[in-house]
Formats: sequence, C-alpha cells, structure tokens
Amino acid sequence: MQEKEMNLPNQSVFFQKQELRKKIKALLKDYCKDKEQIKNDAIKVKKSFLNSKLYKDSEIIFAYSSTNLELSLDEIILEGMRSGKRIALPKSNLSPSMSFYFLDNHIELQKQLVTGAYGIREPRDYLPCADKAIMSEQVAFIVPALAFSVSGERLGHGKGYYDFYFDKILKGQRFHPLLKSLVGICYDFQLLDFVPVESHDVPVSQIITPKQIKKIY
Repeated sequence: MQEKEMNLPNQSVFFQKQELRKKIKALLKDYCKDKEQIKNDAIKVKKSFLNSKLYKDSEIIFAYSSTNLELSLDEIILEGMRSGKRIALPKSNLSPSMSFYFLDNHIELQKQLVTGAYGIREPRDYLPCADKAIMSEQVAFIVPALAFSVSGERLGHGKGYYDFYFDKILKGQRFHPLLKSLVGICYDFQLLDFVPVESHDVPVSQIITPKQIKKIY
C-alpha cells in the first residue's frame, strides 16, 4: 500500500480513525474475494504464531472468532486445542462489555459456538469464564484490529470492547505484564507506518503478518 493512500485529513483523532476504518474495510472487502490467497495467508500466519516463543511458552491462548473480513484464526485455535492449550474466546455482554470463556478441548469447536452480537461466533453459555486466568504469566493474547502501526498501535473496529476490557485490567498501567503478551495478527496491508491513537489505546508487543513478524518490545 502506498503511503499517499493512507494520508489522513487534518481532523480530530476520532474522525481520522473513522476515515482510516473506511479505507481499510474497502481494501479488506476487495482482498478477501481471493479465497485461495486468504487461505494461504492464514496458513503462513499459523506457522509463524505456532513457532513463536510466546505461543510455546503459553498455557492459555486468548483469541477471537474471526469474521469473513479478518485473517482466520480457526486453525490456530484448533491446533491449540489439539496441543492441550487452554483456549479462551470472547462473548459480548452489555455494550461495550465482554468476557472470555474457555473452550472444551474434547468437544468439536463449532459445537461450542453460537452466533452472537454483530454476527460473530461466540462461546456458548455453559462454558467456564476465563477472565481471572488473564493474570497468568503464561498467556498469549491475540488482539483483533482493522490496522496496526509498525510501533504496535492498534486501530480497532470502533465499538470499544477491547478498550473497556483492557482498562479494567490494566488500570492505566503502561508496564503491566500482560502488555508483553499482546499480539496482533493481520494481512500485510493492514500494517501501516502510522495509525491515529488516543490516550486509552493499548499497543501490542508484536505483530504477525503472512510475510513478517514485527517484534516491538
């Protein structure tokens, strides 16, 4: 993606974010038409993530159910389940609140999910809550975004769920141990030189794309 395509108008951060979201969503809709390409991208990212020290050292993986405009995490989730990792996925509560729930490694993945808010697959109600386990030192936390900057800033979807969730845990701490566990996964064109941020935005420690692993701190 050419830098000039990502030039933003001189507006407030809120409107800069909205403008960038529109641009990235349009690119995603076009790119995701190539089913073979996005399948290959997911395989490459899976390989990089499973070979990462963060994954190998982790006992718990906080992930999410990908939409059709997100790089699929399904194979990462399935491999984690097969390997005996504990996998937790989010379920939305009253906006913008959410909680994570552990999957059962002995039950087929799709049987544990139901379509919830915004058409996203969510864990069923009977699964155990995983929120307290997030304080474990052996956690890998995959964070969704429409774009990431090369320095780790994240452009979310604008609903505020992850901002609210991290605010509860981090309480404004910029050196919290959890920050080293946050990883972004995206297509290469979603990794930008710059994304607009606000004071509450939480950066990731590394970013994995089909072509590279960007370690930030």
